[in-house]
Amino acid sequence: MTGSGGDEGLSSALRRFPTHAAQIQHLIERNESFRAMCDDLAIAEQALLSVDRLPSAVRDDRRIEFTQLVDSLAAEIERSLSLIKVVSLVPRLNR
Repeated sequence: MTGSGGDEGLSSALRRFPTHAAQIQHLIERNESFRAMCDDLAIAEQALLSVDRLPSAVRDDRRIEFTQLVDSLAAEIERSLSLIKVVSLVPRLNR
């Protein structure tokens, strides 16, 4: 689910975690997996926004599915952001 194109992934991550802008920018530029996660988040958020256009028979199930996917991706991005803080502290502790 990667490849939303452009900066949608970056925008989605920054909207969700505005206080981590520097870390997000750093990871987006240097970590393909993180960039893909952010792109996936953007795609999942877009799918959630468009769920009302789906047939009523599947709308509620898709809304739940897309909400869970957005939440899961956001949690994974948050874990990655917390890991970069831990990793950046380690070299300072060894000095």
